[in-house]
Amino acid sequence: MISLAFFSIPGLLVLVALLLFLLPAAWVKRGAGGLAHKLGRMVGGAGGAGWGARRPQDRPPVLEYSAAALEEKYKKILGLAGNITPEDLKRRWRELSRQYHPDQVHHLGPKLRAVAEREMKDINAAYEYLRKKYGV
Repeated sequence: MISLAFFSIPGLLVLVALLLFLLPAAWVKRGAGGLAHKLGRMVGGAGGAGWGARRPQDRPPVLEYSAAALEEKYKKILGLAGNITPEDLKRRWRELSRQYHPDQVHHLGPKLRAVAEREMKDINAAYEYLRKKYGV
């Protein structure tokens, strides 16, 4: 039979501590052993990567571009080709900003607003890269 000591405030605190800290430790994969190792993994300490850490196969692949390929990619996003002047770059960025700014498409619904936000991020990234390259 359970003693009444567990129903006192200190007894309940001990029970909650057991439920919150010791039981989840049993769910952690067994590694080097020992409770300290398991608790370290739970909080992301030296014992491991911690809960919620992404495994390498879960990470999106990193696409690496050469400088020339990156410049072509950004020119394509802005709809520019060949040699460009700083004025062309600024003019095209302003045109696309007016077209894709999320405040301009808010009345079309949340899905199109999300698409516009994504497009604006791409447009701004392209503009920032090319602006630094061409000295705008």
